Amino acid sequence: MTTYRFVFKRGLISRDTQEVSLGKIEEITLHQSIWGRFLGYGQLVLRGTGVGVITLPDLDDPIRLRKIIENAKSALRQDSRKRQRINDDEDDY
Repeated sequence: MTTYRFVFKRGLISRDTQEVSLGKIEEITLHQSIWGRFLGYGQLVLRGTGVGVITLPDLDDPIRLRKIIENAKSALRQDSRKRQRINDDEDDY
């Protein structure tokens, strides 16, 4: 994950890469079985505008990753608003 994008890569010899801009992620779904809840693993599914669905494999502590993505999205929105205010202030001069 970067400041602006979520990138999922898999494969050693052949490579499959899926990426989405953080601002385009519309939904993050968590799938956990009873054992997954008990042992702390699960699967995240990201749905975004223009990219469809990115299904991540079973992960340790998927709730933590979901919070990290949501916090990054929030920080990106705040940064965007801040830049918009600066641009609006510059237009006043």
